[in-house]
Amino acid sequence: MIQLTQHEWTRLYKEVLILALRMTHTKVHALEWTTRDWAQKAVQDACMRYFRRQPAGIDTVDDLRRYLVWAVRSELGHAKRLEATRHATEGAAAAEAKHLGEDLTPSPEAMHLGMRQRLADEAREERLVRKLRQKLADAKDTIAFATMDLIAEDKTSPAEQARALGCDVEEIYNARKRRKRAMEQVLEEDRDEEDA
Repeated sequence: MIQLTQHEWTRLYKEVLILALRMTHTKVHALEWTTRDWAQKAVQDACMRYFRRQPAGIDTVDDLRRYLVWAVRSELGHAKRLEATRHATEGAAAAEAKHLGEDLTPSPEAMHLGMRQRLADEAREERLVRKLRQKLADAKDTIAFATMDLIAEDKTSPAEQARALGCDVEEIYNARKRRKRAMEQVLEEDRDEEDA
C-alpha cells in the first residue's frame, strides 16, 4: 500500500472532492446541499474502500488518484441508482404501509442484508474492472487501456481523449468498440464462473 504524508493525503482528498463536487453539481437550489453531501460521502467511501481492499498495482499518487476517482464514480452511480429506485417506489410503499398501519422502519436484518449486497456489488465491480484491464493489457490494446484511465480522470469525450492520447478521434471510437467487446467477454466469463 502506498505511503503518503498527512499533507499529501489532504491534498489528494481535496483534489478528488473537487472532482466529486463537479460530478454532483446541480442548479436546483433545493438539492445543492444534498448533492454536496453525496459528493463528500462518495469520497469518504472511496477512501475507505481503498483502505479496506488495499488493491494491488497502486504504486504512485497518480495510480491512487485514478483509483479514488473511479471509486467515487462507482459510489455516485450507486447513489443515483438507489435514489431513482427510492423515488419510484417510496410513495406507493408509504401509502400502502400507512393504509395497513405498518411500521416504516426497516428491520436490522434487512439493513444488514442491504449492506452485504452493496459490498458484494462493489467487490464484483472491482473484479470486473480488474479483469477488463488485464484483458486489454494482454491484447496489447494500449489505446483502449488508456481510455479507462482517462475516464477515471473524468475525461470522457472522444475529442478530449484523442487530444490526451495524441491520436485521431476515429481511433478512440474504435477503441471504445474493442473495450465494449472485451467487457462483454469479461461479463460472459464471469457468468460462466458463477454458474460453475
